[in-house]
Amino acid sequence: ISLWEEDFSAVKTYIDNLKSQGVSDFEAYFDDHPDVVTDCITRVKVIGVNNTTVNMFLAADKDQLLENLDVIFGKESLEIFRQELIVIAQGGNIFESEGVNYNLLGEPIYVHVRWSVAAGYEDTLERVLVSLIDITDRVKTEAEIIRQEQFFKTLVQSSPVAVVILDLDHKIMDCNLAFEQLFDYSLSEVRGQNIDDLIVPNEDRSAASSYTQSVENGESIRRIARRKRRDGSLVDVQVFGAPVFVAGEQNAILALYDD
Repeated sequence: ISLWEEDFSAVKTYIDNLKSQGVSDFEAYFDDHPDVVTDCITRVKVIGVNNTTVNMFLAADKDQLLENLDVIFGKESLEIFRQELIVIAQGGNIFESEGVNYNLLGEPIYVHVRWSVAAGYEDTLERVLVSLIDITDRVKTEAEIIRQEQFFKTLVQSSPVAVVILDLDHKIMDCNLAFEQLFDYSLSEVRGQNIDDLIVPNEDRSAASSYTQSVENGESIRRIARRKRRDGSLVDVQVFGAPVFVAGEQNAILALYDD
């Protein structure tokens, strides 16, 4: 964990002076005077950092680290610092957030920030402890998951084949435009409805149930079947069904209908 010991006493004095001038809504004040946030940064004194901090930011030593704070704390850091100032103005002693810093090569480091006033220094803020936990791997993993989800959703939505995703109770969770066009239902109309109740003719319910059972047992199926549209008209389709597994457990069913 990267640890910083800092002196915020000059910042505290500055904010107290603003209060004496009648400033009470500091969130609005900082919005109207962003230069004040930048000015307050220069009033913070870094007393010391640990070796983990030096290594995290790829500095040769503490002196090089402290000489390059403008690199480490880029524009993105201003918002976190602004939030810290609001906490100070409100008399708070602890603040946590997440943001991005940069190592001396200019590479982003995503961090969880914890800012806390040391016991006995609540009135002056002469001693503030700041810890940074590197969460870069977690942030990149989350971003990749979102990217894959967006890719999958785009793939499904652009498919000319009708696609529907069911939960394990056979209720519709999502469907694409081709499904809406084939069966003449909108997603808002079908979400949460049982797929067999919606599009399977009564005389074909037994067969459809067996298809679903096979998929629930972990099998992928491919069949020719009849399905019904909103108006009751029948359409011959090729049905594809496959289980969806996440972390080794089945949590959904993917079904495709090709007219």
